[in-house]
Amino acid sequence: MISRGTLLLGILLSAQIGKAQNLLTRPGFEITNTSGWYAFDSATISLETGVVHSGTYAAIVSQRTAANAGIAQSLLKALQNDHFYNHSARVRLAAGTNHEMHK
Repeated sequence: MISRGTLLLGILLSAQIGKAQNLLTRPGFEITNTSGWYAFDSATISLETGVVHSGTYAAIVSQRTAANAGIAQSLLKALQNDHFYNHSARVRLAAGTNHEMHK
């Protein structure tokens, strides 16, 4: 569970269909906008250049007033029944105490 606060994140979702491919739109935020991503609950999305995992940008999720507030993408058109998918995310709390992260 992630408590309220600001998150910096980069996400990778890949399919285990032969060669791995990323199924997200702009997964590494390596463009000057957040198109393809949407905020839910009270969250807002912006880009950060000071603290990044790799490349130039990271997403900043701010104005989170609930633990489930964040950003997402719809994968309804990308995922298939009876397939297995691996996913990973890099998440950093900008401030606050340590929190349990779900795998």
